[in-house]
Amino acid sequence: MKEKIINAIQGLKNKIKCDKVTYRIFDCPMCSQKLRVPKGKGKIEITCRRCGHVFIRRS
Repeated sequence: MKEKIINAIQGLKNKIKCDKVTYRIFDCPMCSQKLRVPKGKGKIEITCRRCGHVFIRRS
């Protein structure tokens, strides 16, 4: 049972580590919603899903 818990925690750590390599996190300037955007796409237009605000950032 202890191994299951340890493996689950390690799996979450690996997922977070992988996300840091492939995605960037931006905050919406209007509502502070966190938005995940793929890295390496250059300047992109990001639309917030919560409030619909559109802004441009470099990923």
